[in-house]
Amino acid sequence: MEGYDNTWHYPGTFGKISYNNILPGAYILRVKWSNGEGVWTESMALLDLTVKQYFWLRWYALFTYALLASLLVYIIYKYRRNKFEIKQQLVLEHAMRTREEELHEDRISFFTYIAHELQTPLTLIMGSIERFIDKTVAPEGQREKPYFLSLVHQQASKLTYLVHQLMEFRKMESGFFKNQYSYIDISGLLTNLAEPFMPLGELNGMGYDFHIAPGINGWTDKDKLEKIIFNLLSNAFKHADKGAKIVITAFENTSGLAITVANSGCSLEPDQLNKLFDKFYVAGLNNLGTEKFGTGIGLAFARQLVTLLGGRIEARNEKGWISFNVHLPLKPDTAVENIPMSAAEPQSGRPSYLYQSITSYNDSIAPASVAENNKQALIEKLQETSRRNVLIVEDEQEIRYLLKDILKDDYIVSEAEDGKKAIELMLKIVPDLIICDVMMPNMDGLEFCNRVKNTPATCHIPVIILSARDAVGQHMEGYEVGADAYIAKPFHTAHLKIRVRKLIENAQRLHNFFSNPNAINALTEASLPDGDKQFLMNLVEIIEENMDEPEFGAASVEKNLSLSKMQLYRRLKTLTGMTPGEFIKHIRLKHAAQLLVTTRLTVSEIFHKTGFNNQSYFFREFKKRYQSAPNEYRQRQTVHIR
Repeated sequence: MEGYDNTWHYPGTFGKISYNNILPGAYILRVKWSNGEGVWTESMALLDLTVKQYFWLRWYALFTYALLASLLVYIIYKYRRNKFEIKQQLVLEHAMRTREEELHEDRISFFTYIAHELQTPLTLIMGSIERFIDKTVAPEGQREKPYFLSLVHQQASKLTYLVHQLMEFRKMESGFFKNQYSYIDISGLLTNLAEPFMPLGELNGMGYDFHIAPGINGWTDKDKLEKIIFNLLSNAFKHADKGAKIVITAFENTSGLAITVANSGCSLEPDQLNKLFDKFYVAGLNNLGTEKFGTGIGLAFARQLVTLLGGRIEARNEKGWISFNVHLPLKPDTAVENIPMSAAEPQSGRPSYLYQSITSYNDSIAPASVAENNKQALIEKLQETSRRNVLIVEDEQEIRYLLKDILKDDYIVSEAEDGKKAIELMLKIVPDLIICDVMMPNMDGLEFCNRVKNTPATCHIPVIILSARDAVGQHMEGYEVGADAYIAKPFHTAHLKIRVRKLIENAQRLHNFFSNPNAINALTEASLPDGDKQFLMNLVEIIEENMDEPEFGAASVEKNLSLSKMQLYRRLKTLTGMTPGEFIKHIRLKHAAQLLVTTRLTVSEIFHKTGFNNQSYFFREFKKRYQSAPNEYRQRQTVHIR
């Protein structure tokens, strides 16, 4: 078969030939024959055969298959590429969002910390001015003018210094801050910069010492060196705890000036140590685990100043000491105003006026120590039982002194430096009102207020939170832990005095109201908030319904009112000055007194009917309450009725 094979086949005896699995195509079947004597004829075409291809294997089908395969490959490629691009975009967006959130948090934290730093000076300025104005009326107050005036001057200088530092920090960021070199007495300057911190060390109970090598003269920018030392010393005093030691040393070596400021009692992790010079970074906890406020630019600003002067600064943390080492050249890179260095006379090492104002501590009226003041307050309380006691919990001594001066004419004032010491003091003195700050070491104001309000012995004491944290959420935090009032700094003296007076008067009025035997009968007419009035009426109704059950007590009331033990105790103690058990006994005795007057029941029947199961206990408590035995009370009341 032509097109299939080139071999001739013999049909054999039967004259048949078979072809299988012929592929699609055109074929010609040729035949030839012989005469028996070996002579063959020429081949001739017997059959034209065409085998057609399956339609799914034809060219257009294969083309379609190739097109579909190419399309599938393209779709897969586009899908994977889009998926990769989306993934990369999501990663980039997440990184950008994280960075934006970090920057936003940095800005918010920065301005929050700046606000905190500004609020305390503002509070002291406004409070001191108001006290100064008040004292000009009374001649005897003239002696205290110098203290408050110096306080105003110092805090105003501190504000100015902070503002200058912020402006210079911004200039440095923009590259517009230049050096102003002068040849100065560096030993004298560093001594004058270090000495003013001595009173602060004594005041905070810290060991402070400085060692400045004499005879160091050199070229430097006096203003920048002053700011470097101020920021490093301020940072050391801010983050060191009471009893810690702070040391500043300075000497000259071959490379220039070497300055070290170190303080004990501070431990930082390596990652925190590496971030200390980052902008807006604040190492949040000190050695005691208490939060510290700061702007987050002090050390960053100091590093930029050191770098601008051609020096370097590094931080180390070794054996419980953290130290900042500054290395500065004593010669500028270029000549300054063409003055030969050998011929220049060193200028005085006197600090700037603002620096002197900030670091000056007025001793014209030295505030008494906390222990001395509390001892005096205890003596006054023993002598004058009518005056109310106010406890001030504040870590800033100047704020404590100002608050004490505002309140001392009307109240006996005790004070504590933090929440932990306040709790210790309250074991000896139970105040009628507490004023506390939020940001304090050892125990902050929120935790302190929470403990006061959840302790049965103190939960009835009104608490005023006085803080520079003035956001709505921060107010809510204060009220959430049980504060009765939240006053933001800077505060107005008159506002504070009114809040103190009203809270004490309200508490006293409630206690006086419920000390009256007939107070329960007058609940509906009592000038109480609707919520408190309804609470007391429900409570009285529950007690009266279970009056004859001796086992009925505070636990049953908690279950009926769906209140926890502490919630019931705190609310009842605040409103009535009585514990739940005392209030139930008060209602039982009142009902017993009514039965004695309005019925002919015997005393035995009455004490059983009012839930007492011990006659001697009933007689003792009734006599304590009404100053007479039950039978005597019945006779006296009967005579009065007649």
